[in-house]
Amino acid sequence: MSQSTIAGPTVSDELRTVSRADRDAALLVRALKIADEGVRGNAANVDFLGRFPRESFDAIREAGLLGAYVPVEFGGGGASVAGIVAIGHVLAQRCASTGMIYAMHQIQAGCLVHHGQHIPALRTLLGEVGAEKMLLASATTEAGIGGDLGSSTCHVQRLPDGRFRVQKDAPVISYADDANAVLVTAKRNADAPSSDQVIAIGNLGAGTLERTSTWDALGMRGTCSNGYKLDVTGPADHVMDTPYAEMSAVSMIPLAHLTWAGVWTGIAADALDTARRYLRAQARKSSGQLPAIAADVAQLFGRYEALKGTVDHAIATYQAMLDENADHESRLQTAGAPGFSLRMLTLKTIVSEEVLRIVQAALNICGLAGYLNTTPFSLGRHLRDANSAPLMVHNERIYANSGALLCIYKES
Repeated sequence: MSQSTIAGPTVSDELRTVSRADRDAALLVRALKIADEGVRGNAANVDFLGRFPRESFDAIREAGLLGAYVPVEFGGGGASVAGIVAIGHVLAQRCASTGMIYAMHQIQAGCLVHHGQHIPALRTLLGEVGAEKMLLASATTEAGIGGDLGSSTCHVQRLPDGRFRVQKDAPVISYADDANAVLVTAKRNADAPSSDQVIAIGNLGAGTLERTSTWDALGMRGTCSNGYKLDVTGPADHVMDTPYAEMSAVSMIPLAHLTWAGVWTGIAADALDTARRYLRAQARKSSGQLPAIAADVAQLFGRYEALKGTVDHAIATYQAMLDENADHESRLQTAGAPGFSLRMLTLKTIVSEEVLRIVQAALNICGLAGYLNTTPFSLGRHLRDANSAPLMVHNERIYANSGALLCIYKES
């Protein structure tokens, strides 16, 4: 990670001078082109080999989409939350792993955008993300803490040369071998309690990754979510001063659930499209009679539209929170309120469970043609990828957290 001045802009003058909505639209056109010209064609091989979708991300970098959420003054695309969710959605329609990697990168970029602009070194880093030099990963899980992302046993070591070091045994770090930097959660120092966490941004090129497990999974195989013993260093001012608990409430949890929802609705959209294509194929064979499955496809379309409406409403709620609360403290107050937290948590459980139902319904419509891997109506990959959704931060854990919030929440 270069410590030079902010890198030159990669967005066009057109993107710099238009509204945020127009920037979103222009970036989405780029994403659709990449999705249709490369991502879909690579998806089966990425899934079969369980490999990182390198060709797709080369194209994503070239199109300026990694830096989509970075403000234009840092050379990024200046997209809204809706904009990055939409990009992840169209990528996931063609390859869920590609969409999910894009979503996970944007969660980390969002943390830098929301919480790093007041730190000169992180402003430089934002410029590098905006200039498409960096793919960001995260290391929030840790062996021995049972999936509790709000606790760490590893800690930030302050080195005599003005740098930091973090050593972490992480059961999962997605696409770590292909990322440039990693945002690592750790205790603020060795003596801090396990809940006093910060995020340190480590340079993976200068760190070490000792693989401890291999990602040979049912679905989302291209995310390459191996386990590692991680040892990273970086400048001391790449340790973010905002407590992780606050960053999580304001940025990481909402952005995760919104961008993931975009990916999962992308899977659902392609399953619906497959069912519609199957209906049309059957209609051509039926001598003008409407196939019986037409009503089932219509019902499936209604379920998808309802789900998409739920996601769109949640995006608008979060964007309004960001736009109406310019400073960190006011954002924290709003995002930390039980009602807001409940809505973000509930979005995750609703979408992650409904995408499975939609894919299963599409499979029932297509029948054997959907079950076989050798037909144009195959839904096996969709079903395998969708099964990851309830497990990414397990829904049972989220329901327990939501239940605790409901004990104190009074709807106004």
